[in-house]
Amino acid sequence: MRNRKLTVFNPTSIFSDDFLDTFSMFPSSNWVSDQPNLEMYEDEENVVVKLAVPAFNEDDLDISIEDNVLTISGTSKEEEEKNEGKKYYYKGIRTESFSRSVSLPVRVKSDKADAEVKKGVLHITLPKAEESKASRIMIKGKK
Repeated sequence: MRNRKLTVFNPTSIFSDDFLDTFSMFPSSNWVSDQPNLEMYEDEENVVVKLAVPAFNEDDLDISIEDNVLTISGTSKEEEEKNEGKKYYYKGIRTESFSRSVSLPVRVKSDKADAEVKKGVLHITLPKAEESKASRIMIKGKK
């Protein structure tokens, strides 16, 4: 087997700092993803979904479940301010919106769901439907 050298691409080695600085004026979320970070897991009783929503209030969010698909959407609204006499150097606070849908791993009781925002993270607890919970079947005659 022949040894191969691994080359790692370093954009600063071929592009000038002035060229790379051109891209710094754009919000990084537009380059990576406009979707908030999501985490989902299940335990014996519930499916738990956590979603990072730091710029959103509870009133800005909407949660729905249809055909075992959880959809979370939100729109944050920039507070209206008069710009009289203001000279902005940076203006990064703006209206944002998102919609994120994920398939749930099991059936849940959506009418028993609980949701709250804690420290910029939306926590959704979805109790599993009875048919989704693990159950043990005893064999007749087994002690």
